[in-house]
Amino acid sequence: MRIVHRYLEEAFLEYRGKELWFVGSFPSVLIKEAFGRIKREKDVNYFYGSDHNRFWPILASLLFERDLLSFEALSWGWENPVAVQQRQEILQKLGMGITDVYAEIESAGKTSDKDIVPVRWNPHLEEILSSAQRIFATSQYVTHSLLSWRKGHAMGESFFPQIVTLPSPSPLSRRVGYTNEKLRQIYHKELSPYLSCLRE
Repeated sequence: MRIVHRYLEEAFLEYRGKELWFVGSFPSVLIKEAFGRIKREKDVNYFYGSDHNRFWPILASLLFERDLLSFEALSWGWENPVAVQQRQEILQKLGMGITDVYAEIESAGKTSDKDIVPVRWNPHLEEILSSAQRIFATSQYVTHSLLSWRKGHAMGESFFPQIVTLPSPSPLSRRVGYTNEKLRQIYHKELSPYLSCLRE
């Protein structure tokens, strides 16, 4: 099934011109939605919206010094606008943008990076990468995808922002040792040099 990324345009307009960006691959919740597997009480209709993804709990724990597993720190629900607004406010506090490398993919229903088939790049990548100072890729897969994109575009290496590769916040990364606390420590170490809100 072909699935289109519907969060890209609004996020691009919201965060256009930011110097720091989180970049992912493709929202697993959009794949889950396409195959009728959304958990309406738990999943969130936004980037990293799967209820088991640790991305937003990690950021909330860094900003608000809450326990990573304290779900009370975040709102949830597929039709809950507060849940989306809360995540947008986290990005505003961090002063960061968020996007993905792909605008469209093919999927047979599995949500891991290795199971998606890219169809179309994010059309805003060139503008984002031209103005960004740092890109925080949320997996090795994303880093490799960005470097692959650069090969196919006339963007010189000197104009390409530094990529900081973060461990994937997917629950699958637990299998290779990325516990909640280890993820939190790494995200804090990599983000804090650029974010005054994490240095205070």
